Amino acid sequence: MKRLLRLPAVEAMVGMKKSQIFQAAKAGLFPKPVTPMVNGRAVAWVESEIDDYIDGRCAARDAEPRERARYGRPPTRKA
Repeated sequence: MKRLLRLPAVEAMVGMKKSQIFQAAKAGLFPKPVTPMVNGRAVAWVESEIDDYIDGRCAARDAEPRERARYGRPPTRKA
């Protein structure tokens, strides 16, 4: 069963604000919202798509080279 999340829940899950979410969705970098209501004004996101987005961000982080994984510190040189 699919669950729909409203904007405040999505903001809390991904740590982005409304404008960032809509810009990223427009650019194809974030899941697009659906309109669950008949009036077409309310929007929501499919929870599984948000979970997949978060998993993808974690995978991208884990795929970075090891030196960058140390929070941007330059590699230490042994003299």
